[in-house]
Amino acid sequence: MGTPKRWVRRSESANNFDLILANPRELNSESIKELLDHIQSETHRGLSLSARADKEFRRWCAHPSTPLKSDAYVLLSNWFLTQSGDRHSMVASHCEVLWDELFRGRPAKRLSSPEPGRNHVMVPGEFEGFWKMVLKAQGEDEQMSEISGSNAQANIPPVQSVTYPTMRSAVTQPEVSDGSTNGESSAKPLTIAEAKAALARTFGVSPDKVEITIRG
Repeated sequence: MGTPKRWVRRSESANNFDLILANPRELNSESIKELLDHIQSETHRGLSLSARADKEFRRWCAHPSTPLKSDAYVLLSNWFLTQSGDRHSMVASHCEVLWDELFRGRPAKRLSSPEPGRNHVMVPGEFEGFWKMVLKAQGEDEQMSEISGSNAQANIPPVQSVTYPTMRSAVTQPEVSDGSTNGESSAKPLTIAEAKAALARTFGVSPDKVEITIRG
């Protein structure tokens, strides 16, 4: 038995790193919120997990079928992936616990730039390594995981062609075939009665209203 799938990408876009929980029912929202509370109960140098990340995680807990925005889990990971002493703080330890609840495995390198104002932005190259780790932990490869929650194709039945019947004129005479070949055919002469009947049908009158005059 393979490891059950948990995460899929919202979009295959190179600039979209939001993730979707494959089975929202497996999320224990109360447990996630409790772990968030533990994080916020600690500070290091007067800091804790950013309000931006905390707000997004709590929103997602309330609506687990929606995408989890990348800046939330990037900011979470910064605490234990930083090269500074912050990684040894209680805040970082609690962030690790929440991360392990969400993902199977931790990235080897920081996912964002340490530059001020950029610490919430995913570095595309670092995401590739992180995502391969996630897929391997889920027992998948990248080809099997191609989906966009966003980013998903609906099964739309193909449009069926419509054949319209051939329209024939009301005065079209019946075809006569006597078995002759090479396009040759013979027509049996009409009697006066037959001619009247044919004309009556054409003009929508009774045969007795039709007069045929033969001039020599």
